[in-house]
This record gives sequence, structure tokens and C-alpha cells, in this order.
Amino acid sequence: MARKQVEMLEKIHDFGELIVRLEAYRENIIHSSTWPVFGTVMSSGTLIIWVIYLISANNFLWSLIAVPSIVAILLYGWIHEKYSPKYFQERSWIMLFTFGIPIFALYMVGSLLLNLINASDVLMGYFYSSISWYIALGLGMLLTGLTVERNTVKQRHLVFNSTLMVGVLLLLTSPLLIALPLFLREIDVLPIIGGLLSLSLMLIMFLIGYLICLERAHTVLMGAKNEQQ
Repeated sequence: MARKQVEMLEKIHDFGELIVRLEAYRENIIHSSTWPVFGTVMSSGTLIIWVIYLISANNFLWSLIAVPSIVAILLYGWIHEKYSPKYFQERSWIMLFTFGIPIFALYMVGSLLLNLINASDVLMGYFYSSISWYIALGLGMLLTGLTVERNTVKQRHLVFNSTLMVGVLLLLTSPLLIALPLFLREIDVLPIIGGLLSLSLMLIMFLIGYLICLERAHTVLMGAKNEQQ
């Protein structure tokens, strides 16, 4: 009788572990879906602004590149708010600060410095089309990874802190954008070249984050299936 009770307890424990793993799988799949969504919104919004710029030649439009970033961040938070478990929803509001502060600070400081040195329209366009949002996005993801995702990984809700990794990769590749004007000088198409490079780098980093999240979620699921068998 005691042996049967022990076996029953072991089965209950294994079943509980299976539920935890499946929940982790669900959360990692939800999280991985945010990368292509974020990249699509950011890229399409930016390209629309470029089309309008090419038609109107209004340099003010470069400053609107922040709009797709904000929309993508809000959508990122909404996906987690709606579909993620409660433990993540309770911390999702922090993203307003981890993403919002870098964007606001970088745009404000960058604008002041550009006005202080009396930068040309080409350099200002280049700053807004590539450097500002790219570095702000990297800083935002770095802060989000350290504040929001770090705890979820420790609690085994997420199996990998992909947001922190993507944020670090964005910041490590940002010197390429900073150095680009030194090689190309102030040519008229510099903002578009910088924008294309920054979008390309962002999509590559997001693809890396998506594939790693997907692979880790698959690993969790395979572990759950093996334990169930």
C-alpha cells in the first residue's frame, strides 16, 4: 500500500512538472511571436515615412521615425498583457519606462547637441533615421531584459532572456551606424542609407531572438513529452 502511495505521489509530481513545462512552452511561444511583430511594425512604419519624405522632401519627417518605434513597443506590451500569464502582466507596465525613457532621453539630448553644433539637414536626418531609434531600442531592450525578463527567467517562466541578448547585440552593432558618416560624408542619401542599414541590422537581431526563443520553447516541449512518456 505504501509503495502505491509513493508511486502515486511521484506521478502527481511528474504531472505538476509537466504542467510547469507546458506553461513555460506557451509563454516562450508567445514571447517569440513578439519579435516578428515588432520587426514588421517598425519596418513598415519607417518605410512609409521614407516614401512620404521622398515625395515631399520635408526634413521634419525624419523626426517621425520614433512613431513606429512607439507603436511597436505598445503592441509588444499589449501582446504580453493580453496573452501572457499573470506574473508577466503585472510587470508589463514597467516597459513603459524601460523603453520610454531611452527614446525620450536620446531624442532630447540628440536634438540639443545637433542644434548646438548647428548640424546640417543631412546629419539631422541621419540621426533621426538611424542612430537615435536604433540605440534607444537597444537601451530599452537592455533595461527590459534586466528588469522584466530577468526575474521571469529566474522563476523558470522563460528559459532564455532573449530581450537582453537582442538589446546587447543592437548596442554592439550601433558603432557601425555612428561611423558611417565618417566614410560616406554628408551625401544627400545618407539618411536613407543609414536607415536601410539600421533596419537591416534590427531585423537580423530580431530573427536571432526569434529563432532562439523558438528553439528553447521546442526544447521545453520535448522535455515535457519525454517526461510524460
